[in-house]
Amino acid sequence: MADGGNAEAEFKVGVMYERGEGIPSQPKQAVNWYRKAAEQAYAHAQNALGMLYAKGQGVLQDYVQAHMWLNLASAAGEIDASKERDKLADKMTPVQIAEAQRLAKEWMPTPPQEQAQHGDHIGNTSAPVVLYKVDPDYSEKARKKKLAGTVVLRLIVDSHDHARDISVVKRLGRGLDEKAIEALQQWKFRPGYREGKPVSTQATIAMNFRIGKNR
Repeated sequence: MADGGNAEAEFKVGVMYERGEGIPSQPKQAVNWYRKAAEQAYAHAQNALGMLYAKGQGVLQDYVQAHMWLNLASAAGEIDASKERDKLADKMTPVQIAEAQRLAKEWMPTPPQEQAQHGDHIGNTSAPVVLYKVDPDYSEKARKKKLAGTVVLRLIVDSHDHARDISVVKRLGRGLDEKAIEALQQWKFRPGYREGKPVSTQATIAMNFRIGKNR
């Protein structure tokens, strides 16, 4: 399946190479397989690839590339990716961070047609991709309490790029859950694809609230 281009299978093969599960650990091979899946906007692989760049395992250590992949994974709903990205930012210069953010903004996944040729015929569905995002505002109640944390939302990105059926998986309260939903409703997505056609796909998004960052 991985040879056919299935992103989930590519990621799992990468995990086996990284951890040495059933085969000797080969970080370079892990990087190769993670990259294949990451380029199809597979969030788990983007997170894993970012971590290898951050550690310099299987690839030359590159904080800019690490930040870019972790940023993309975070936007796709990988909660741990946002935490690791922020830790990494503490080690980076403002110029490096700006470059990483530029790369993430300009990054484009493998075109759906190519994904279909490489594996959609065996059931692979690409993940939806965030094209435009809006940070959530703070509620007055949360600001007074200096409440910070993460709201996790689940939604459906339909075949017409619309976010619907939004539900809260992890709550913060004090009006922040509602603010997270309001922000998400303004996001723009490219839908997931199967066999070269747009399809409705479930996604999970993490909204981070920090005093001083959010309005």
